[in-house]
Amino acid sequence: MSLAGCALLAALAVLVAVADHVQARPPAVPEAASAKGAGAPEPARSWYGWQILIADTVALAAGGIGIAVSEADDRSEALVWGFVAYSLASPAIHLAHDRARMGLASLVMHVLSPLVAAGVVALESHGRAHRSPVFPVTMISLGFALPTVVDAAWFAWEPSQEPMQEPSQEPSQEPRQEPPRLSIAIVGDPGAGHMGLSLYGWL
Repeated sequence: MSLAGCALLAALAVLVAVADHVQARPPAVPEAASAKGAGAPEPARSWYGWQILIADTVALAAGGIGIAVSEADDRSEALVWGFVAYSLASPAIHLAHDRARMGLASLVMHVLSPLVAAGVVALESHGRAHRSPVFPVTMISLGFALPTVVDAAWFAWEPSQEPMQEPSQEPSQEPRQEPPRLSIAIVGDPGAGHMGLSLYGWL
């Protein structure tokens, strides 16, 4: 395997390690059920788009370095390895967050967008002996940058992992105050003519 292939494999290994580290986090708290009420607030969401940006940047940088350091005969191999790394980096991040559908959408977008850009460049330059490099470079750059921006801005959102605190159902531990009481009692011996009233109680 060429030096470019080894460098791209190392970049993929780093991305897999990052994905494993992310997957080791506690599972996300599921969204609140709609049965709790139509007026219930929406659950908070957290953004992990920065991981998408880092993954795509590392993949593209590794691919570019691999193409630059490769010999003329090995540049096609380095280009293939770079495209594979770019296509799999962001879907791996989504899978690490247990979001398989977003991972599939990210994979399709990362594969199709550069191919469509390359096709447009090929059609525009067909039959031209001399052409300006501005249009091809711009289209290829957009083809690689657009999936990364869309993926990071719209796809990389998940329910927040901070659980919502529910009100405590434990009874209050404060001592209960008794209401004031007052009692009246008759004391003495009625036969001897000694009688009286006694008041006792508490406030």
